[in-house]
Amino acid sequence: LPQEVTEKFLGLFCVPTYENGRAGFAISKQLKDRRVVYTLIMYLMAHGKDMKVGSIEKICDDLRLETKDAMSFYREAGCTCVKNKVGMVSVSLKVPLVFPPPK
Repeated sequence: LPQEVTEKFLGLFCVPTYENGRAGFAISKQLKDRRVVYTLIMYLMAHGKDMKVGSIEKICDDLRLETKDAMSFYREAGCTCVKNKVGMVSVSLKVPLVFPPPK
């Protein structure tokens, strides 16, 4: 990876650490969740300008992420999630954005 990409990735998804005389990086649960949300949004964007995905099961399998957790992340990002009769979940991002109330 180019140096700029590596630095941006580490800055967004890791915190610098220094332990036992060695510098490194650590990932908290919050930063891991951030990485997952970024990945899910990029997946949505990769499906075109309509910002719709017919099924999120494939990305959930690839990320080893429960579908219900992915739905929660998508909703927190302002997306609409719809589960059909056979259990497949579709996701779309529409304007105006509707966010869930704060926890």
